[in-house]
Amino acid sequence: MCEAFNSSILEARHKSIITMLDEIRVKIMCRIVEKRAFCEKWNNDYGPLVKKKFDAQKKEGVEWRVHWNGDNGIEVKKGRRQYVVNLKKKECSCRLWQISGIPCAHACCAIWHDEGNPDEFLHRCYSSQSYLKAYQYALQPINGSHEWKKIELEPMLPPSARKMPGRPKKNRRKAKDEPKKSSTVEQLSRIGRIMTCSICGIEGHNKLGCSQNKTTTREGPSQVRGKGKQKVNHDQTFAVNTTKSSTKAKGKGKVTRLPKVDKGKQNSTEPSGTKPGIKIVEASGITSSDTTGTSRKRKAFVDPVGTQQSQLKRK
Repeated sequence: MCEAFNSSILEARHKSIITMLDEIRVKIMCRIVEKRAFCEKWNNDYGPLVKKKFDAQKKEGVEWRVHWNGDNGIEVKKGRRQYVVNLKKKECSCRLWQISGIPCAHACCAIWHDEGNPDEFLHRCYSSQSYLKAYQYALQPINGSHEWKKIELEPMLPPSARKMPGRPKKNRRKAKDEPKKSSTVEQLSRIGRIMTCSICGIEGHNKLGCSQNKTTTREGPSQVRGKGKQKVNHDQTFAVNTTKSSTKAKGKGKVTRLPKVDKGKQNSTEPSGTKPGIKIVEASGITSSDTTGTSRKRKAFVDPVGTQQSQLKRK
């Protein structure tokens, strides 16, 4: 109840105290008049919301069967479900009648069996007389603040404003079991929908795939929209890759490894300063001395095992 009232004064509660109280007074004064006029439009002795719930119970009560014991006990049955109704105490074993005050479907079935009217067993709190009693007192109008009597006391100042952490909450606190309303509008599914061409009027395709469309063809829609895959010319890509590899090769020497050979069979014509088992191929315009500076990798010997005899031969 307090959350519903809090949501109705969202604009007023952010104003000063006197202005807020005055706006709340005006809203309550107008609400009393609206509720009185609303009660006068009722077709029955109870409101439309109660009538909607009561009619649902009456509709369900037609499907139940009654077994009377000749006294106050009435047994109501439908399939495997079975309840006991006591019309004098206005009770039902399902306890819905006691909680809401509206006769349940079992009670309505028992009342009809007793040749009674279910409206007479409705709780008196739902009657129009009880409804008007809640709004019988009206708020009296008052003059504006310019007509108020001035007193000699110091004026009442509002408390010092302090900014609280976080974003201020304006919506009411919802219950845990209350369903949440989605902010976005749900769109209808396109499954099972048959598309129709706007050019030829034939079903099964749209204007982008239409053969009569001169602007686009079967292979054209992706190119028009800019979202499809474009055709790739492999000859051009191969030419580009070869030019890139040729430009990278410029200024760099290529190092190729030869098969492992014995030291005795090595050619004595190997240039000095090179390691055995390695052949240096010079690029155009580059000497062998430049390649050592460009290659940062450590060059290993063909015979990594250094024996005493091999060490002596090297000396």
